[in-house]
Amino acid sequence: MIYNYEKRVLLMTIKELSIEIEKKYNFYFPKSKCFVKFSKNLYSSIYITCFLAGDKTENICNYWDNDLFKIRFEINNDNKPFNKEFTIDSLLPDNLLLTNHSKYYLIKPIYNKYNAYDSKSLKFRKSKGNCNKILNSLEKFFIELKKELISDLENDIISKINHKKLLKNKLEVL
Repeated sequence: MIYNYEKRVLLMTIKELSIEIEKKYNFYFPKSKCFVKFSKNLYSSIYITCFLAGDKTENICNYWDNDLFKIRFEINNDNKPFNKEFTIDSLLPDNLLLTNHSKYYLIKPIYNKYNAYDSKSLKFRKSKGNCNKILNSLEKFFIELKKELISDLENDIISKINHKKLLKNKLEVL
């Protein structure tokens, strides 16, 4: 990490930002998994996927897609892909954009009792700014997510016994 005295901001590499995001997530969900991946495919971006399970074997049929969470974010360069010369050790610019691709988790069916699940979506707004602003936005989301999960667990809204057991174990709630 490098401190830019002119702009008074902390500059991070992609690798350092990835580590900080995982630390923030693991602070609120210490037994869960968060993947942060820098992709240089067609659209160079940083992709974040959060899971309740810490290992795929904790999910139904050992699939990550069967997790209780459906939470995905993307970080790019102000709605443009990162430069193709970017590597994991490149310093990130100050004009990052954090967008959300999905922000919900599964609950008991409310509207149609024949469905297996319904979903509960959380509020999230796009965030623009430097690495610190992005980290703060993610942290606010993680705090709200944990609050909502505890509330829904207490109100018996979480579906399936295996999801309840896993959530109680991960949140260390009795």
